[in-house]
Amino acid sequence: MSAAVTQEDRIPGYAWVVVWIAWLVLIVGTIGNFAIGTMLPSLQEDIGFGTVEAGWLSGIGWLLTSALTIPITFIVTRVRPKTVLVVVFLVVGAAWILQGTANSFPVLFITRALGVGMTAAIMPALVLLKQQWVPLSKMAAVNGVEAFTNPVGQILGTALVPVLIASLQGWRPIVFAIGGVVLGLALLWVLFGREQRSEAFEKAWNDRTVSPIREALKEKSVWLLALGWPGTSLVWIAMFTFWPTYAVEKLGLEMTQAGFVLSALPIGSMVASLIAPWMADKLGYDKPMIWAWGFVLPLFYFMMLPTSSVAVATIASFLAGFGAFAFVPVAFTLLYKLPGINPKTIAMGTGIIITIATLGATAGGVLSGVLAERLGNLYMALAICCLSPLTMGICGLFLPETGRKAMEKGAS
Repeated sequence: MSAAVTQEDRIPGYAWVVVWIAWLVLIVGTIGNFAIGTMLPSLQEDIGFGTVEAGWLSGIGWLLTSALTIPITFIVTRVRPKTVLVVVFLVVGAAWILQGTANSFPVLFITRALGVGMTAAIMPALVLLKQQWVPLSKMAAVNGVEAFTNPVGQILGTALVPVLIASLQGWRPIVFAIGGVVLGLALLWVLFGREQRSEAFEKAWNDRTVSPIREALKEKSVWLLALGWPGTSLVWIAMFTFWPTYAVEKLGLEMTQAGFVLSALPIGSMVASLIAPWMADKLGYDKPMIWAWGFVLPLFYFMMLPTSSVAVATIASFLAGFGAFAFVPVAFTLLYKLPGINPKTIAMGTGIIITIATLGATAGGVLSGVLAERLGNLYMALAICCLSPLTMGICGLFLPETGRKAMEKGAS
């Protein structure tokens, strides 16, 4: 068990203030990230750029997140997380405000890269803050709520932003609003962000004999999760990118029907994020809640390919979204439960996992597009991508068991 985790079996009320300020920034950032598709026509008309530039504009956030996560985590393990988050919130908010003033593609590109990419610092900082405020027995449930924020942002970004663009007559008010909200949350963080450092946490934090990155790279569980995770990210992005086109051209669905089916993916993820920790606790084991989804996810994604039934495709989409996030809070909590692990090592290990998982998301759209072009068959391209979650199934089999029953057995 991490020495940093508080021992009481109750989450202090103020802990929710701390984590929700950061989570709200994550939600707002995800809205901006996933709104790029609905904003593109307005952006291209206003600023003037082509399809290639549009692809880079869409992918730069994922690329920068992957590139920055480990360096920023390295900083987070040396500077107080509260201080790091103040700087990050200010940079992210200012970047979105400046994006609203952009009149050229380079300015738009750079400000979007900063606005999306700098949010990479939030997760590793939260890892350290949660260890100060959240007891280990409640960590999976808290990580579930944290995972829940991602699909919330996705749904709002894809469903709410088009309505706002139409009513506000353009994209600029949207990004100004995103920047303004983030800067407002930065002010709240300055006023209410707080750390709660126990003696055990302070001792672990000041231990200079531990190299977080070296210890994280030596930890087998970090590598197993990091190598397994990209497969689940790859097919997620591939389906989000190309399934609507496939559904319209090959299955004969209307685009509105395709959008309805695809919206069930993040809805399933929202449900899974909240109930997966409860499922793992009732089962008493963590490993099956990680590896099992790697083997069943290909089936759920495959179910979306041959059917022209909106009902069947929607059910498959919901199940795929559920499975894609059911392992997330359990997997992120696993590192906290490893015996004797330093809090900084947990943050660094999480950063490594996020970095490599994001590469899977980056590859999803590219690989599926290349396969479709080479094979001349979008169905085969998506079918091949449907196999990618098997990486999590295989890697998950070799993870240590950290579930409730294993912990109880170890304590007896």
